Amino acid sequence: MIKHATLVAEHVYAVPPVEVFSAWADPAAKARWAGGPPGWNPRLDLDFRVDGVERYHGTQAGGPAHTVQARYLDIVPSKRIVYSYDVLLDQVRVLVSLATIEFVRHGPGTRLVHTEQAAFLAEDDTSQLEQHMRNALKSLEAELGGPAPPAAPREPAGGEPRP
Repeated sequence: MIKHATLVAEHVYAVPPVEVFSAWADPAAKARWAGGPPGWNPRLDLDFRVDGVERYHGTQAGGPAHTVQARYLDIVPSKRIVYSYDVLLDQVRVLVSLATIEFVRHGPGTRLVHTEQAAFLAEDDTSQLEQHMRNALKSLEAELGGPAPPAAPREPAGGEPRP
């Protein structure tokens, strides 16, 4: 069985794109925010460059070993990161994906758009991958110092005053 899915998660950060991008590029920062759920004991090896490899391995008590192996295909500093990766559970490949991370200026901050084009090889696990994407973006928010301030309300079209 192979199930294909495209998933998108977006998040707004209070800091400019260069700072959000740096949190993906810096191995120590990425290990802090991409470390997984409580009780997880991950190890991250990161060679952040085009054709560089990232390997993430972790286990949780009583659960399977998770290994994520990625290769960076395209990196434009503070603009985008494109990488392919696979996920192995106890050495069985269960997911292959192409991920695109976009960093878009949003006022003084950044709107990050994370798009995954995934092939699920074992079971349909789209909801778990989508939740993982959202959790990681929230962890990145904490790494960057907290939530973005709310956006200012937009004026209605035509210059009419807001009620």
